[in-house]
Amino acid sequence: MTNPSLTRPARIVLLLENLTFGGTQRQTLELARGLNRRRFQPEIWTLAAGDDLEPLAREWGIPVVRFSHHRKPGPVDLIRVWLRLRRNPPDLLMTLTALPNIWGRILGRCSRLPLLVGNVRGLNHRDQHERWLWPLAGHIICNANKLKNILNSACKIPLDRITVIPNGVDTDFFQPEGPAAGRKPVILCVARLAPVKDHATLIRAFGLVLRDHPEAELWLVGDGPLEQTLRESVKQTLPPGRVRFLPGRPDVRPLLEEAALLVLSSRQEAFPNVILEAMAMGLPVAATEVGGIPEMVFHGETGWLAPPGNPPALAAAMSQLLGDPETRLAFGRAARQRVERHFSLATMVRGHEEVFEKLLAQRASGRGFHPQKKPTPAFKDAVSPAVSPAGTSLSPVSAPDTASPRVAYLLLWFPEPSQTFILDEVNTLCRLGLEVKVYTLYGPRPSQRLAGMAPALAPVERLGIASLGTLVLDLLRLLRDRRPLARRVLAETLVRKWRRLETAGEALWATLAGLHLGKRLQAAGFQHLHAPWADGPATAAWVASRLSGIPFSCAAHARDIYPPDGALREKLAAASFIRAISRINRDFLAACEPAAADKIAVIHLGAPLKLRPGPRRPPRAPYQLLSIGRMVPKKGFPILLEACRELAARGVDFHLILAGDGSQRRELVELAQGYGLSGRVHFPGFVPHGQVPRLFLRADLFIMPSIIAPSGDRDGIPTVIMEALAHEVPVVSTCVSGIPEIVLPGKTGWLAPPGDAKALAGAVMEALSDPEEARRRGRAGKELVAREFDSEKNYGRLKELLEKHSRKRD
Repeated sequence: MTNPSLTRPARIVLLLENLTFGGTQRQTLELARGLNRRRFQPEIWTLAAGDDLEPLAREWGIPVVRFSHHRKPGPVDLIRVWLRLRRNPPDLLMTLTALPNIWGRILGRCSRLPLLVGNVRGLNHRDQHERWLWPLAGHIICNANKLKNILNSACKIPLDRITVIPNGVDTDFFQPEGPAAGRKPVILCVARLAPVKDHATLIRAFGLVLRDHPEAELWLVGDGPLEQTLRESVKQTLPPGRVRFLPGRPDVRPLLEEAALLVLSSRQEAFPNVILEAMAMGLPVAATEVGGIPEMVFHGETGWLAPPGNPPALAAAMSQLLGDPETRLAFGRAARQRVERHFSLATMVRGHEEVFEKLLAQRASGRGFHPQKKPTPAFKDAVSPAVSPAGTSLSPVSAPDTASPRVAYLLLWFPEPSQTFILDEVNTLCRLGLEVKVYTLYGPRPSQRLAGMAPALAPVERLGIASLGTLVLDLLRLLRDRRPLARRVLAETLVRKWRRLETAGEALWATLAGLHLGKRLQAAGFQHLHAPWADGPATAAWVASRLSGIPFSCAAHARDIYPPDGALREKLAAASFIRAISRINRDFLAACEPAAADKIAVIHLGAPLKLRPGPRRPPRAPYQLLSIGRMVPKKGFPILLEACRELAARGVDFHLILAGDGSQRRELVELAQGYGLSGRVHFPGFVPHGQVPRLFLRADLFIMPSIIAPSGDRDGIPTVIMEALAHEVPVVSTCVSGIPEIVLPGKTGWLAPPGDAKALAGAVMEALSDPEEARRRGRAGKELVAREFDSEKNYGRLKELLEKHSRKRD
């Protein structure tokens, strides 16, 4: 395609901070070199000194204009940029790296440039200037879907103004030089010696690697402010001669030819090019699961991923690769193939050319991009795209079938860190083509509690305390216009025997919300209301259904029916269908309201993860025990600590990670100290959901000591048990609620009576005493999860029920 508005090549200015050695600088040079010169005339402008790559640019025939001889540009330098843009404006300006992405956007708008493109390879979306300045760019190119999601959700950039173009690597230059399987055990790390790269974690992890591979070497390639500190750390903690410090260099290919694997321990990354270069040369990668790295490195296929700041997990990944030449070879081949298919230079250049030509054509037709004038309303969550294996953007949901009903999901909170299965349920239904919108009765959760959770694919609208005035006004209007119905609904929902003040308050708020939503959802054309919980959300759905005539359904898990609230029987009778997540819940609900028995369907939760175990070491002392959950009475964690005291008394060498947060945390810490377990039990606190699967990497056994709390509250089928079994980690748990439906004694794990610390300790000892049997039960658990807890299959059944029980379109 050619640009119809120009009779000459389009002049493209690429604005950088400098041309020092760096991944972005090298990628920019490769882009400028690869652009079709019959259609584009590239130039590189730099704001500051730093010309390591300038000779290469001139060798490739790329004009370079430098505006300052200092390390940072001053006001005069920025004025010079502005004057040059005014006097000789390019057809398109693309800004790259930190300062140009700030000042380039401002100067470009001040110069009235018709086409301004931002290129982002890292983003601190918490900074106010990021949120204000990114909308100034007419279009934005980023190299990772993770950045696209942030730009859309945090900076309110519409998805049609963001294009993901992954980095590219020269696959002819970076060719495999013999299989990595036969090389010396050299672990290569190429990264600036700066805090964000977290070499301290890498050094601690390498110390653990040396226990199993004393012949291994670690080569640290790079310069930076922490060099002397890291040298001292190596000298004090590691044997001499095991770590080499090498200066930074533009060409790392000779080092990649000698290495057995590449490692990166960064706490933050965008899309590090050195990973692509290593993969192109057939090297497996061990890296932290941050930024765009998971879009390059497929865990268990081209390398291993570990949580940031976790030396044992990173050590396990490196040790697995060093100790298994066949896995190294297989990962290396898969890595090379992945780069050839998705990350070549030609693909990167072609992606930029398509964006440039599209923008130039829109400018010629008068449909150019303009800065965003008004942000998206704060109460709506933008839709974030799914990520394909190729790392490219996919449509977030299947195009809704014209026959697919509109379904409103009613929840208290969404998403909720302790209810990730609900997020998976909503996202899976969206991918299956159902048109879903989520309404929450309460406001948003603090954003830090949602770190690592996948974005919601359905739009979300939140009520919360800010809606109190609207809810009260709607109630008064309803009492004026439909007094008999309003009074009847209020009487049926509020005049109940509520067991707790908290439950009564939730019911009152749910009733007000249901009265408010009934008319709105009817006007919006919704055909079904679904409440994933049988307490407050089901009350709101029931009330909204009474006012609108829209059918509703609900699900029953555990705390929402144990003990039942005062209106459970009436909600079960009025629902079009009820989903029970376990057979024991089905039996309880049928006993509660026999007339609803035929409407109850058992649909298990789905496992929201790939069923692929991580690198594991054979179980040996000290045994690594793991338990995860909210620190509330029903989880039974005091019983677990009592069982740990019993294990210690019997001479078992173990270490327990007890992850989570909640009202009992202080009590549990004090209890561990009182039992003399301070050195054996670690409390990491709340763990973001994206990092939870990595905790299983080093676990020999997972323990879920659930009990029935004094209030009657209990677990249903904890999702974390599914995750453990999906990672082939054997499980010890208790006979509570639906747990025996997934932890099958003698088949997928061990069960103990709830509240019996000695029995729990005995089950743990039995599991640790026979590693082969534990592995067998872990594998059987994985098969059970794949068979009965598959998201697509189970939520496909739920979709069928929602479609069957929806009101027909008018």
